[in-house]
Amino acid sequence: MQELVPEAYWAFLEAFKDGALPGKTKELMALGIAQIAQCPWCLQAHTQKAALAGASDAEIAETTFVATAMAARSAWSHGGCAPSKNTRASRPETAHLLGGRHGIGKRTSASHSVAGRKGNE
Repeated sequence: MQELVPEAYWAFLEAFKDGALPGKTKELMALGIAQIAQCPWCLQAHTQKAALAGASDAEIAETTFVATAMAARSAWSHGGCAPSKNTRASRPETAHLLGGRHGIGKRTSASHSVAGRKGNE
């Protein structure tokens, strides 16, 4: 089967070799991406490769938690992109929670932190 794999694919694997970033870091990055992509084969492969590259169980777990946090944040922020007149984003008193009247307003660093939100609930 390996003889059928295009040369371009093998070239992609070069990206995982040590360079400006060590291979372990690159495998942890790939693991985080696999978590978001929800690819079970990628999750298994990059978990094993990260461990073989020297990643500890704690590093692998933390990578998964960071990916989960990023996915949750993305789901939250995209939730404000299609508000109806019944959603919190449509109501002036809560529009700031999603960055503007329709979730696409001007965002500041303060609007991203819980402490910086007006009407923190």
